[in-house]
Amino acid sequence: MGYQTFSEEEKGSSNSFAKLNALKLPNKLNGKKVLDIGCNEGFFCFEAAKRRAEHVTGIDINEKAIKRANEKNQYTNVNFLNQSWDTLPDNVYDLIIFASALHYVNNPKALFDIIYKRLNDNGLLILECGFVDKELKEFSWVERSKSIRLFPTKKILFDNYLSQFAPKLVGKSIKQKGDPLQRYVLHCKKRKPIIWLIKGKGSSGKTTITRELFALNAQIIKLDSLFHFIRNLKNPRSEIHTILQDFLLQYNGSIKKTVDAMHNNNNLLDELVNKITEMICFEERNIIIEGYALTDEICDRLINRIKKRAICWEVTRSKQDF
Repeated sequence: MGYQTFSEEEKGSSNSFAKLNALKLPNKLNGKKVLDIGCNEGFFCFEAAKRRAEHVTGIDINEKAIKRANEKNQYTNVNFLNQSWDTLPDNVYDLIIFASALHYVNNPKALFDIIYKRLNDNGLLILECGFVDKELKEFSWVERSKSIRLFPTKKILFDNYLSQFAPKLVGKSIKQKGDPLQRYVLHCKKRKPIIWLIKGKGSSGKTTITRELFALNAQIIKLDSLFHFIRNLKNPRSEIHTILQDFLLQYNGSIKKTVDAMHNNNNLLDELVNKITEMICFEERNIIIEGYALTDEICDRLINRIKKRAICWEVTRSKQDF
């Protein structure tokens, strides 16, 4: 008997159809590149092909399993490799499946670092594994079948192994014979920086909320300070600096009047968005951009510019007299 189940006539020790339902594989994979790590006989690879994936690669160190996978393969766009997961194929994938195998990995953090590099920036990692449901940063010895293995706690899994990802707990997976722990399914996206756009009129409390809510390591970009800095430049270094300085001097340093004047010039708005984008350090976990100049129009243009690289939140004080 094999491990995976393909039909009533070809049952394995794992209920592959029930596991497929638990994994929540996307229904449509049109044009996607898929990698299945520890693919066994290729059940999920074939399922990805049925869902119109452009190309599917399955890897497994078990030579007999890969041989049976190749014998079952009826798809020209599905390829199987007999190799370990220590070195993954040098490609970028839209979907990576890693199921039922984490407890066999000697260095999980190193493997997830490689997976991160092989995953498309907007790709999805589907992880199925067991873990000790404790908020402790430690490992636990667990008896599994005839062996004793170290299993991570939930905290180690989320904060250490998956530190470069934004994991979402989708639900429970099926339990296999000999499993000492409940298995869970996680959908993991690459972690992106969070950019907080804090808007509001003068004296509405933008600086206060920045100080109170974000007493953490974060890059803070204060647009009002930028405007004051440009106003006092002795030698403006670009056209936008010159234009903004002229506005600020014309309106006696009024950011409100300067911002109102800017909104009559699309090119100037685009240039300002470019300058803000250049100031963002996308390696930071949190980036705070605040200031009166952060109007709805500027926010819309900025979000459109950076939405593929960061998660953006707009924060605005409720309407009331300030």
